[in-house]
Amino acid sequence: MRFRTVVGGTKLLRELTETERHKLELKKLECENERLTQEILELHAQVRGIYGYRRHTMKLRRDTDKPINHKRILRLMRLAGIQSVIRRKEEVIQEA
Repeated sequence: MRFRTVVGGTKLLRELTETERHKLELKKLECENERLTQEILELHAQVRGIYGYRRHTMKLRRDTDKPINHKRILRLMRLAGIQSVIRRKEEVIQEA
């Protein structure tokens, strides 16, 4: 990493190379994904596994006020081994 002093100031600014910046962004994304996974696990336990990725996405968007992609939630749910419970529809018996 290279450092330079700002003229007229005492702050030290970091000039990161493109590779270093990329590593920092990846680390930030990993932390964000871990946080999201924990929230998904908590919500999944709270609703007893009924919510799928669409409802998880809607709930997390409302709670965090951030745009969260549904594909990201689906990927994190798959990595965590979470799947919604698929409820069977009642069979309608028709009498003739």
